[in-house]
Amino acid sequence: MLAAWGFLANCALCLNVQTGIVDMTPPEPLPLGGYTARKGALSQPGGDHLYARAVVLSQGRKKLAVVSFETLTIPESLVDEVRANIPKGIDLCLVATHTHCAPDSQMLNKRMTLSVPGISNYQRKWLDWTAGRLSGLVRDTLRRPSESVDGLAIRQAFVTLNRARRKGAHPDPTFTMLSAGRRDLLASFAAHATVYDEHRLQPSGDWPGAFSALTGAAFLPGAIGDMSPNVDNSKPGSAITQLVCKARSALQTSRPRSITGILRIIKQPVRLDPATPSPAFMSENNVPEVLAKVMVTKFAPPTATVTAWSLGKLAVVGVPGEPTAAVSRRIEAAGRAAGFATTLVISHCNGWCGYILEADDYARGGYEATLSFNGPNTAERVVEACGLALNKLN
Repeated sequence: MLAAWGFLANCALCLNVQTGIVDMTPPEPLPLGGYTARKGALSQPGGDHLYARAVVLSQGRKKLAVVSFETLTIPESLVDEVRANIPKGIDLCLVATHTHCAPDSQMLNKRMTLSVPGISNYQRKWLDWTAGRLSGLVRDTLRRPSESVDGLAIRQAFVTLNRARRKGAHPDPTFTMLSAGRRDLLASFAAHATVYDEHRLQPSGDWPGAFSALTGAAFLPGAIGDMSPNVDNSKPGSAITQLVCKARSALQTSRPRSITGILRIIKQPVRLDPATPSPAFMSENNVPEVLAKVMVTKFAPPTATVTAWSLGKLAVVGVPGEPTAAVSRRIEAAGRAAGFATTLVISHCNGWCGYILEADDYARGGYEATLSFNGPNTAERVVEACGLALNKLN
């Protein structure tokens, strides 16, 4: 009898893992997002297929669908549509890889009804098409055979594949892979998907897409707010190949650690200040404050939520924006204080409230500050929400 109880207890901690993939290449040319210098030019024939990859983790009645989508950002209206069309009771982490060579995700943003040079308007047709394929991916993945495992394996390698893109930034060199058995599931690293520049007019998943194609893992961007890939992009194709091969090689030689325990999922609202244009935004766009306020409300969501999950001593914190390395270090410290051995900070999860900068960094201005929509206290608000989520997880 005792042996039977022990077996049941162990089974209660087992994870069921399911994976799926869907082609997200649009059936017609569309404007690519990420570089306003393209001036709304339509994509050209050729290039790479774009994909979304799903990993579903189940334990008892808890189900978590982590979906990595090769796109620029995740508008909240897209999250709402996908959630409405997947079975109830499934927690969703919908994450953008942040490639700058996919159809402009502002077409999926219901708020974007204002014409902004180089930015696409909301298009109901493409929201329906995209949400339909992503929700279909989740449903199809749930129907696929599952693999039961005792837990996950984590491998972490330290690589010099990212560099600072803002003054005072300190890169986190940690490249992470989560696996189940011999199957790579989720990878994360902090570097923008910007090996290709604005001159690329063909679709591409950039380096995260190439890494996923090589390993089969769904890619989750780390704290990319002030991090670029550390490559020579004069020959972007070669640069991408070198980056992903170096990353895979480093991971293959790193020692795996076992991650077991109870799967927990938490959603924590962020106490965002009202959307307001930064001084950098008004200067860069050369518009009066009244118009600038209207413009930022089209980009900035009225609410934001941190989505976090944990397995044993691993915590994964999904942030609905682009935190810098400094912000990430504060969240990781909150994770350690909450008892987690490893805390992964993920950008572009279930929404996009812009760049998340420390107050002094916000005051310095620059490109990232133009797309920081909720004032100088945004980092404080996000770190607060992440800390609350981490404490609830443990």
